[in-house]
Amino acid sequence: MRSLFVLGSGRSGASVVAGILDRHGLFRSAELCGPSAASPYGVFESPAVVAVNEALLAAVVPGEELLFENQRWLARLPEDVEVPSSPELDGAIRELVRRTSCFKDPRFVWTLPVWRRQAGDAKMVCVFRSPEATAASMVEFCQGTRHLAQARIDRERAFEIWVAVHGRILRQLRREGEWLFLHLDQTFSGEGLDRLAAFAGGPVNRDFPVPELRRAPPARAARAAAPAAARELYAELCELAQHRPDPRRVHRTTAAAETAPAEIAVVVPVLDADRPRVGALLLELAAQRGVRFEIVLVDQTTAGGLEAEGAHIVREPSPCRARAYRRALETTDAAWIAWQDPAVSPLPHRLARQARYLRRHPEVDLLTSGLVLRQADGSHGSPVAVDLSRDTPPAFWQSGVLVRRAALAGLGPTCFAPTELALYRALRTAGRTAHLAEALASVDGERFETRAPLARQDAELLDLAETPAEGEPQLTVLLACHERKDALMECLEGFSRQLLPPGTFELIVIDDGSTDGTAELARDLQLPVPYRFLEQEQAGAGAARNRGLPHVRGALVLFVNDDTIPFPDTVQRHLEAHRELADEQAVVLGTFEQPPEECAKNLTRLLERTSYVFAYIEFERERELEGKYFYTCNASLSTEAVRRVGGFDESFACYGEDTDYGVRLEELGYRLHFRPEARSIHRHACQFEGMRWRQRTVAQANARLFGKHPRILHEQHATLTAPWLTETLGRARDQVPALLAAARTLSAVDLASLERLGGSHARTAARLEQHFGELFGRLNNYWWSEGFVDNFRELGVSGFPEMLAARPIELEGLGPFVLLTADAGDLPMWPAAAEAWFAGGCAHGTALDGATLAVWPGPEGPPVAVVRRALAGIVARAGRRARPAAAVPAPCPADPRPADPAAAVAAAPAAAVIVEADLRGVHRVRLFAAAQGWLPSGSAGDAEDRELATLATTPELELGAGSTGGPSPPWRLTTPAAWRLLAWPRWDSPQALRALALALTPLIGRDDICVVLRHEPERDGDLELGLTALRSASRDLHGDAAGLEVLLETSPEERDFWPRMAQALDAVLCLGADSSPHAARLAELDLPMLRGSEELARWLAEQAPRATFDISVHSTREPAHA
Repeated sequence: MRSLFVLGSGRSGASVVAGILDRHGLFRSAELCGPSAASPYGVFESPAVVAVNEALLAAVVPGEELLFENQRWLARLPEDVEVPSSPELDGAIRELVRRTSCFKDPRFVWTLPVWRRQAGDAKMVCVFRSPEATAASMVEFCQGTRHLAQARIDRERAFEIWVAVHGRILRQLRREGEWLFLHLDQTFSGEGLDRLAAFAGGPVNRDFPVPELRRAPPARAARAAAPAAARELYAELCELAQHRPDPRRVHRTTAAAETAPAEIAVVVPVLDADRPRVGALLLELAAQRGVRFEIVLVDQTTAGGLEAEGAHIVREPSPCRARAYRRALETTDAAWIAWQDPAVSPLPHRLARQARYLRRHPEVDLLTSGLVLRQADGSHGSPVAVDLSRDTPPAFWQSGVLVRRAALAGLGPTCFAPTELALYRALRTAGRTAHLAEALASVDGERFETRAPLARQDAELLDLAETPAEGEPQLTVLLACHERKDALMECLEGFSRQLLPPGTFELIVIDDGSTDGTAELARDLQLPVPYRFLEQEQAGAGAARNRGLPHVRGALVLFVNDDTIPFPDTVQRHLEAHRELADEQAVVLGTFEQPPEECAKNLTRLLERTSYVFAYIEFERERELEGKYFYTCNASLSTEAVRRVGGFDESFACYGEDTDYGVRLEELGYRLHFRPEARSIHRHACQFEGMRWRQRTVAQANARLFGKHPRILHEQHATLTAPWLTETLGRARDQVPALLAAARTLSAVDLASLERLGGSHARTAARLEQHFGELFGRLNNYWWSEGFVDNFRELGVSGFPEMLAARPIELEGLGPFVLLTADAGDLPMWPAAAEAWFAGGCAHGTALDGATLAVWPGPEGPPVAVVRRALAGIVARAGRRARPAAAVPAPCPADPRPADPAAAVAAAPAAAVIVEADLRGVHRVRLFAAAQGWLPSGSAGDAEDRELATLATTPELELGAGSTGGPSPPWRLTTPAAWRLLAWPRWDSPQALRALALALTPLIGRDDICVVLRHEPERDGDLELGLTALRSASRDLHGDAAGLEVLLETSPEERDFWPRMAQALDAVLCLGADSSPHAARLAELDLPMLRGSEELARWLAEQAPRATFDISVHSTREPAHA
């Protein structure tokens, strides 16, 4: 058996011969291009053979031909051209012809001599058609093939190629070797097949040529007359082939054919995503032969208005597939219906093969057939067996179905259900189905893989539908919709395809006054899940959700948006999360992801990696989230929690209602948990042009939120005021147009495409991403500032500080109080201020008796334990001076802020409490606004406190002789210790200083007492020498690690120095004349005199009960919401 070379000017005729010879046992090469109207059998060629021939022709194709790779078979070369080879190409050819093969490639017309030198005694087959038919097919094929379209082949050029090819065959190549000439029409007859079998030396595949695919010559009106040279060559070829052309053959579109009734109606439901494919599909369907058919396009797009030539178009706004088929049946009387997906390309003989089968098998109502996957270059790859006997169909199996019209009555009316598969299973059970084991349609391989999970889900959904329905639903999906019916339909489809038993959850949809036909479309939908559709006049998303809450039956509520597209297991993941958390106060937040196809864009990628819109990038699975992150796009909680927190605040008409709801949940103790496995897609393409409106509107809503929930106002915003923002916006206004123009351009850049190119292109993508992020950040700040100013003007306030001051916090159980901020540091000033408060108030009767002193440590101040200890000593000294201070504050009156602060101060017995409130920066104004007065501590922080108090209209109280007319306040000692012990040693005597160190032994290691050492430079000599001696003695007696707070007092004696000092002290340590030369003066202080370590130890023991004063800690709470 010898190798065969199949030659011709085109590709479809030679492909027919290659297919016929396949049965002969010869090798048929892979398909490079799938079947089309111009080449109904596809193009059977070997990429290796094509590569060698392209390389050979590269040396002889003239430069002016402008033909590129895989286009050189269209070259016009002289008949006697000699194609050179090379050792490398000769070696490649020897490898290819090592075994007996059938080689088919139109380039062999020019390269055959090179191949014959390596192939030895080979045979040649020349297959041809009329030049008119070949020229028409060549033009159509080139125009419809992606990599050939730029060659721009017209009829004139096609005739030139035909003449050059066949002239070379007849004048040059035919001189050598054994040849068989066949007209393409002869391959459809027994005589031609017999000749080919005899020439090849074996049997041929007589079933491969399909008469229905036989291409008729173009109509006379549509074909151009062949030049004389072509007609002469055609006559010679026909003589060699012993073929006489049939003059009766005409184009199939005759009047009789047009008026004959269609046997088959090809029904194509068209959704929004299918619009771009409709035109190409109609061209592919035009290649169908051997059967009368018509095309019905069912327009199920959102907007309608589908237009196309060559098909009936009917409108069906409902997404229900059964309605689509029924609407199509109103248009056609065809006995058979072919299901067709716009993404699938039918092979030219699909309808003819299926019709022939159903004619032979009247017992079959539904016939399926196979698919073949199409590669990126248009070639056909692996066939896909559509074996539905295992109940798991492949993707796009419906596009291989031909069904009898009457059988469609069994289609169910449920939307988004696997209607076709359900019908197939019912007919299969009745024995009314059959399968044609042949690939009759092709589909893009990547698209097939994408759709495959949906096909598997169809089978699972049908299996689940057969399980018994549950009673009450476990969960209710609640969503509000407005003017987005396209996204809503996709959302409803997603929830209709949840892989859960019937009745597990219900779906409640509330339309918020849509005018785009949402209600008309969604009102009467039949879904595979319990479904309720409610309507209201437009009032906002919060009001719409409130409208649906009374109808909830599930134990859990899942809030979603109308553009939330759930994954098939989203509801299941929420149910599992609540079971895992086992907490009635758990709230579960799932994802809200941008569609993968959108993430290539610069803008979408920026929003995904930042918190400009959603803050998902900051969330971690095991960490609880703040309530402000309660996004109603995908969040679930118990129905009990929903009813406890109440409805959504309907005053938030545009954004903010879900954040408000989450903050209220948090205040009631509910905890928000992020579960990234509960996934959903955000079906809302982000457009740069809409970002200004969105961000500005969100800023306005957030400003209102901050007014209602001050604690969620970030510190960086808390100081913002309308005048400052207005000035800032004015300075930036001239730059905004340029920023907008640059950002708008960069926002649409396809970063993914640049990254796939790699190298410098990938680096460029990274820079563009960075630059856009910087530009958008500046614009985002500008837009938010605009929104804040809008809100300030609407509310009539100067800014956030004023808003904060209008929302004072509340202190549980505390009446009128005076605020004192506890400063931190080694020498705190606040204890002296507190001491002065109690000394002044207690000494002068009713002037200050009524107010409670509220000491606030602040987030960065001293620990509460330190403050409590210091206050215990201060209260004890106040009691010693006059009477015991009240340990428990008075109950809170109805009005915590009386009009007259002086009256409030006199309204209750004196008391001291500690306020525990995590307030920072300007947020502290809320604490000042709750107080009836405030005390400056004398620290550097007083200036800021004074500004906040002024903003809160809280009066500053000045204590001391100047303000009360009474005695001066206690001497200011900067120590937080509860007890203060005065010692005035003999500084020039090491023995006296050692005696002092020994006497202080009971105090070593205690943090509740401070030793005040008095030193007067004029009387006591060199202080540094004395301190050195005292330190040395202390190290000798107590070691280096001994701890004791010591305060050095060197102030000059003023008129009232010692009386004031006595008020600030608790006892005096006097060790005798030798150690304490000032004993006489110290004795005048009317304080306990301690003469050694033993007396000091006993005195400390006596102070223990006094140190247990109940200095209570009060926590703040948010006031009730307006």
